[in-house]
Amino acid sequence: MKNLVLKALAAITIVAFTSIAFSLFISCNKEKEVNEKKIHSQIDNSKLSVINGILHFKDAKSFFEISNQLGIMTDTERDSWEESIGFVSLRKELKEVYRELSQCDNKTTEDQILSKNSDIIVLQNNTIMPRIASNAYASVCNRNGIFYVEGVLHKVVDDQIYISEDGQPETIEKAIVDGKIPDGVKKLQYIKNTHSLLKSGECGSIKTAYAQSSDRKCDFEIKTYEYACGGCCGNFFREVRVELVIRNYKKNIWGNWKGYQTKCYYDNVAYTVIAPIVTGFNGESSIFYYKAITQNIGYGESNGDWETYSKWWKVGDGVQNVDIYDPKFDRVKGKASNRGLLDPNNPQWAEINCGIW
Repeated sequence: MKNLVLKALAAITIVAFTSIAFSLFISCNKEKEVNEKKIHSQIDNSKLSVINGILHFKDAKSFFEISNQLGIMTDTERDSWEESIGFVSLRKELKEVYRELSQCDNKTTEDQILSKNSDIIVLQNNTIMPRIASNAYASVCNRNGIFYVEGVLHKVVDDQIYISEDGQPETIEKAIVDGKIPDGVKKLQYIKNTHSLLKSGECGSIKTAYAQSSDRKCDFEIKTYEYACGGCCGNFFREVRVELVIRNYKKNIWGNWKGYQTKCYYDNVAYTVIAPIVTGFNGESSIFYYKAITQNIGYGESNGDWETYSKWWKVGDGVQNVDIYDPKFDRVKGKASNRGLLDPNNPQWAEINCGIW
């Protein structure tokens, strides 16, 4: 009799536990759905439109606002937002190419994929890299690097952006071919690639580090750059951005590093950048001063398995119709890794640490 009572109690406990677990599962999923809807609701889609597969932003304020929101979203949330408005970004195109490369099992197929997509990726030191250096730009432009702000055409090419007030792609294409910038077209090298070595005392605008085992690797990059757009009537706008990028690799059957999808992590991320603080507007341009701004990002992780993971943040205030100093780090730190490198007995992190903390 005692055994029957114990068995009955055990069965009741299991049922109760299962019920609680299921309730928690449902609750977590509902919370996730609510959070994703909340993220989406923060983006006011009335401030943009999609015409012939290209994003058209109502004005510069809308462009910066939406891009900043995309920066703190997960990649899944970015995908979902794009689907909701019928847009395919260069970021998503790149993700599909990386997926194809991760699944190919012979050199011929890999070479075909690289050749087919040579307009958006490039092989550098046996590593496949996107041609456009900014994930923030890649998230708002199409495969051709194009988006519009207030009717003004923007085309991102590698580490440069061309802006044409006439809105005609042919104008920019001619400027690129001729190497001459005509009236009504602006050209900005938004990232200066002032890369400094890990142990260097000068932090520069890009810091990188990596960690690897015999068959797994994590490349970690933190960079700061100008994020710019034009508007009607000759107006030009700039912000300072900081971007974090984690790229994951494993060795293929030929012994080369090849991107693969895995969960990745970052921790202890912080930086200090000299950025503008706006105090007014004189009728033509912003009035501002520079300030050392420190942002502590801390810990984060991908919401799934990704080959390339990125986040970006605005630093300071945006300025109008005035040049700013090329952004550089006064100090920057952080570490990153992926699931394949975090052996409990020997965890490996790619670590950046420049400046005095």
